[in-house]
Amino acid sequence: MLYEAGNLKWKSRLDRLVGQVRLAQPPYYDRRAHILEKTNSNDKDFTLKPQTARKLALKRVLRGAIRFVPTPHWTDRYPDLNRLEKTKMSVMSRTLLKHSGYMVFGGPFSTMKLAENLDLAWDPKIIVGSYEQEVHEVINDVICMAPLHIIIIGAAFGYYAVGFALKIADTTITAFEAVEVPHWQQLNDLARLNGVSTKIIQRGLCTAEDLAKTCSPQSFILCDCEGGEMDILDPVGTPALRSCKILFELHEFYRPNLVATLISRFRESHHIRIIEEAERNPSRYRILNKLPRGWRSVAIQETKWIPSASSRTVTWLRFMLLTPKG
Repeated sequence: MLYEAGNLKWKSRLDRLVGQVRLAQPPYYDRRAHILEKTNSNDKDFTLKPQTARKLALKRVLRGAIRFVPTPHWTDRYPDLNRLEKTKMSVMSRTLLKHSGYMVFGGPFSTMKLAENLDLAWDPKIIVGSYEQEVHEVINDVICMAPLHIIIIGAAFGYYAVGFALKIADTTITAFEAVEVPHWQQLNDLARLNGVSTKIIQRGLCTAEDLAKTCSPQSFILCDCEGGEMDILDPVGTPALRSCKILFELHEFYRPNLVATLISRFRESHHIRIIEEAERNPSRYRILNKLPRGWRSVAIQETKWIPSASSRTVTWLRFMLLTPKG
């Protein structure tokens, strides 16, 4: 559009990019090979058709411009995405949902049903099953342990609550979530969709007193409450914690002394292990073959961030696993 309008500045820039595209593009031997003009069957030198090169150059210019366009009404789950990224996430999610049969494809909670009215269904890493892959081994161990009681503090949209209820036959899930809207309704809808509503008890904000009343010996506790674990997890106030297996995400950027404090509380009663963020490998998940090659790593990318006064600070994934010594 800009090229045809005759704007000399844009025309000059596009012409330069056309030249760069022609020089930089590697040869393709797949279904896109029709865009190449080979001089002969043995010669690897090639040029793009002028029309194709112009389209690629214009696409590169527009991509650079659109990336700075804000998306004011995008969901709170992805406040850092711009308009182009939002569209890409939507297309990826819809494609993956279709090919997975509207369920989680892999990971500990594979076959969990999803629906388009659920926020989880629009998160590619949930559909793929790569979400928080660092703790997949721990989650599978808990499923094999089949504890009678599981406590989830910070249940959010219900991925872990419904997942455990789906995979463990005889268990009761107590799901604490302080933010009622929209989490409670979403969790309830996900539980009904998967037929496990009767196994999940929804509660609001979890305090140390609430945990002391709820926790029974040998429960499994999963905690993700933005640093609140330092206030909640205390074996002095809740003695039953000494026999519980506990997994929680570390939020040291909120509570700088979190790790030292929790280690001092539990080192006598538990084996302590810190789990660091791991690299995501798209080749581990076959369903990603349904996406363009350049999108596969984006689909399973897991960026954690915290808001600040003027910007967002990117952080990292870290977990602490507490396993009873007895």
